[in-house]
Amino acid sequence: MKYILFCCCVALCAFNHNLELLPVPKGWDTPTYNFNNNPLSYQAIQLGRALFYDPILSRNNTISCASCHSQFNAFAHADHALSHGIDDSIGTRNAPALMNLAWQPVFMWDGAIHHLDVQPLAPIHNPIEMDENIQHVVVKLRQSAVYPPLFAKAFGYIQQTDLANAADGKSDIAEGLKAIISKAPGKTKETSLEKFECHNKNIDIQLCISGTETIGWKPREKCVTPNGGYNEEKDVQLYHDAPDTFFQLTDGQFAIFFPEDVHAPMIGEGTIKKLVIKVKA
Repeated sequence: MKYILFCCCVALCAFNHNLELLPVPKGWDTPTYNFNNNPLSYQAIQLGRALFYDPILSRNNTISCASCHSQFNAFAHADHALSHGIDDSIGTRNAPALMNLAWQPVFMWDGAIHHLDVQPLAPIHNPIEMDENIQHVVVKLRQSAVYPPLFAKAFGYIQQTDLANAADGKSDIAEGLKAIISKAPGKTKETSLEKFECHNKNIDIQLCISGTETIGWKPREKCVTPNGGYNEEKDVQLYHDAPDTFFQLTDGQFAIFFPEDVHAPMIGEGTIKKLVIKVKA
């Protein structure tokens, strides 16, 4: 259980698989968190990031950490005076921004939590946030057909493949995993939004190998204007809605898009080389 909690906590530590795991800027103090008791690893960071965006941590699988700690808002909540939880419950506070957590001695607005390892227990158990319990979360994760085998194989492929020199094309990594490498000119925002898409059956791991890629994003629950019906053969649903935000990926950075994430990729100038891994949900 401690490993699961630690994975949630380190989700924000690193996004680029080529970066040092936790570089301490010159002149900064030593982190408050004692990593000797729970050492960082690349695998723990990637798993933690996936858990951060996964609603499986909530009672009815609808609320994730990212539901209130939005990446495009400095991991805070900017579109409501008070954060919304499970069943659209209204909380008593707005979610604070998440940054440099390894240096913080206390957590929550009132400092009620004194250790990073146990901080995720508060929102998971809170009846108006995630309304779940950690014992059941562990059961759900162990029963998941996705996490144990597929993510291990997906990130193993990323680590072991010379992506910079890999040829364009599609390949099956394993059952339920497909890798797509492409190299193409970036699109205008308008062109990309013609295919503002999400998927019902697949989770997308989209990694920028080279170039700078801008991606538009909006939660599916806020999209109200479908662009045609669901294409079951291609596993694509398009929308006419506009993204809530745009963010950039560059060399080695990646984003994970779950079925509830509507996205418009490949916006940018110049050539963009990228890897998309389709993980069967």
